[in-house]
Amino acid sequence: MSDDALFAWDCETYSEKNSRRAIPYACTLINLEKLRKKLETIKNIFPNINPTDNVPEEFYDKLMNVVELFVGTDCIDQMLKYLGQFDRKRLILISHNGSGFDNWIVLKNAKKLTHCPLKTPRGILSFPLSNPYTDEDLQKKWKRQKEIKGNYLQHINFTCSYQYESSSLAAWGNSSNLPTNLRKIADVDIAKYTQDNWEELRHEWEPYAKRDTLCLGACLIKYNQVTKEVVNQNMSNNLTAPSLSLKGWYYLYHYDKEMVEEEWYETTRMVAKHTEKENIEKVYSHTNPFIRNFIRRSIKGGRVSANRKSFETNKMDEICNVSKEYISQTEMQAQKTKRRFIRDLKKIECTKLMAFDSNSLYASAMSDLDSEYPRAESGRPFLPEEEKEFVKLFNKQKFRPRTAILTVWFDYPKTMFFQPIPAKDKITFTNKEGKKETGNKIRFRNGFCHDVLTSVDIQEIVKAGGRIIRILDGIVYEENFETPPYRDHILILRDLRNKYKREGNIVGSNCMKLLGNSLYGKSIQKDIFTTRHLWNEATLQANFDSRVKTYEKINDTQYIVETRIEEKEITTEDSKSTRLTPSHLGSFVLSHSKKIMNNFIHVINGFYKPEIYYTDTDSLYISSKNWKKLNRTGLVSEKDYCKGKNDYGDGGIIFGLYLAPKVKYNIVLTSDGVLKEKKTFKGYSNDKISVEDYVHLASGHDVSNEFNKPWEKSFTNGVVIPNDKQTKVFRSYLNNVKRKPPNSEGIMYPYNDKDEYSFDENYEFDDFDYLTIQEENEDCFK
Repeated sequence: MSDDALFAWDCETYSEKNSRRAIPYACTLINLEKLRKKLETIKNIFPNINPTDNVPEEFYDKLMNVVELFVGTDCIDQMLKYLGQFDRKRLILISHNGSGFDNWIVLKNAKKLTHCPLKTPRGILSFPLSNPYTDEDLQKKWKRQKEIKGNYLQHINFTCSYQYESSSLAAWGNSSNLPTNLRKIADVDIAKYTQDNWEELRHEWEPYAKRDTLCLGACLIKYNQVTKEVVNQNMSNNLTAPSLSLKGWYYLYHYDKEMVEEEWYETTRMVAKHTEKENIEKVYSHTNPFIRNFIRRSIKGGRVSANRKSFETNKMDEICNVSKEYISQTEMQAQKTKRRFIRDLKKIECTKLMAFDSNSLYASAMSDLDSEYPRAESGRPFLPEEEKEFVKLFNKQKFRPRTAILTVWFDYPKTMFFQPIPAKDKITFTNKEGKKETGNKIRFRNGFCHDVLTSVDIQEIVKAGGRIIRILDGIVYEENFETPPYRDHILILRDLRNKYKREGNIVGSNCMKLLGNSLYGKSIQKDIFTTRHLWNEATLQANFDSRVKTYEKINDTQYIVETRIEEKEITTEDSKSTRLTPSHLGSFVLSHSKKIMNNFIHVINGFYKPEIYYTDTDSLYISSKNWKKLNRTGLVSEKDYCKGKNDYGDGGIIFGLYLAPKVKYNIVLTSDGVLKEKKTFKGYSNDKISVEDYVHLASGHDVSNEFNKPWEKSFTNGVVIPNDKQTKVFRSYLNNVKRKPPNSEGIMYPYNDKDEYSFDENYEFDDFDYLTIQEENEDCFK
């Protein structure tokens, strides 16, 4: 879809006094084609203007005037009336947090729904609406066009750019290198505008609202230009970045594209024609729901583990003394001696931790020639008579390059410190209501385990010292792809990213990174076995049965009803194509990514020695001694795939606390002699967390704080913004489920079997512990 049918928009709201529902009082809207032409005019008039310079004032005013503003509690209707005069049958309106806010506001303020919104755990990704204010002359015109079927009302789809760029709009504007006065206005307290004062304070919020929409529009234009050039897709074709990436790869992999002219209502137009490529290995998906569910059980995400409680450099006293001397000075003295302070810090040669970060881990796994990817059409059931042979091949590390997904029993030796695949154990604990509950938790422990794994993961278990005991069932593939199916596409994206970097095109570079990293994500999404209907009360009563999962009232006459759909295999008779993604490839991407990380761990003997302080999906926190080992082995590089680099350049960590997965605190001494603080605490707001909180947790004390209650969203009430607080409690024993408590040296050893714990059934979890959030490998599947 071209830019003249795309709009950036935003809405401003206040909270109703009693109900606390979000009520819109203003909408801003800008057409991307109109904005693009204005920006190009400015660029032509001022060719030497730097990207970060201000747009000249007279042109800035013109840009602000391009933004349409609709004011009043009926602003949504005003906007729809304006769009109804626009001569395009299909429009897309994009807001930055549409899925979490703006789309809910439109839904609640629409007089009557004509289509069901697409709601996922991420929010409302898409809200299609037939515009009741469509101009009658336009309806007559569209009625005469044979290509247009159905009703002749304008079709508007409200979508969300946050599904592509998950940073704030302010950060996106900065990373897009927008002119300074087109970036989001910071430090505006939008909560101050209430039901009583929004009208009289219009002079304050109007420039803020317009700038927000200008910023979003300029970001969208840059993003769409790059993605359209590379994968022939943009935000108008897809709802999320993984969808865009997978669809872009699919068409480039399977088809040649050319633009051809065709007749179109009293004129001609250029359309894309796709011709199927010859001599390529086609990619197929499994279509049987039982097989897809089995494959899904093999999907294991990144490993996140805190293994050693703390690190402190051997020259900490010296660093502290230099710092104290500088801090004790007056501000004027400090300014004069700053250079000397930095010079003195740089002179100190001390031990450091390195954050060894794998270069583009998932892209590496998808392009690595030392990896196997099975062809779905060659899959067959595992045969019981094959068990003895397969167990023998795995334990001798000779199963590769064959591929399979199998249910296995395996055993880790008691001496192992870090496990290639963590165990998933059933644990009884006390939930937030004080009741006993049993659930699965991921644990890094030794002893007997069982799971559904790819052949790559199984082989890695043996390579690390584990042993395969039995194979119960599974899928065996007879053929693999000759080369990884994603490889060529990933290498193109890599080369383009390097090209954009050299040219200083930050947007292009970031887009290539996003497309490469999110390509696998769509293939491992959960299959959808529910559908939503827009029913009136009579239809709901007539069709209410066991298939109805949920229903919510939208307005006086309409309900959104979610029903279960039958899980059945899609056959070639049903359709020549399927929306079911190649989940088996996604599972093997994740397995090969862990294999790449395992290569690093083997070099430093990290599976048996406590050499890794903390590990995340694509990073290892290791000593400078182990860093040198990796460097000597040729595994250190700034940009080569299947290798890694220090996340802090030539600097390193001089102090660290590693208390639990996603709970860590670091002080980094950079190569320039600058001290920097790095904090991570999942579930805790960055503006509230302090170093004292980490120290309290490390000392065995719980940490609590007050936070705003989360917004409540529903089809019935829209968005409700509570005005009260909630207390979050973070337990000091967060990591005791995963590993043993730290010993006298701060080392957190693994448990030796599934029945060994450092807690009882009174162990308390609550909504805010990271452990109650779906485990690490679930985040990207929704």
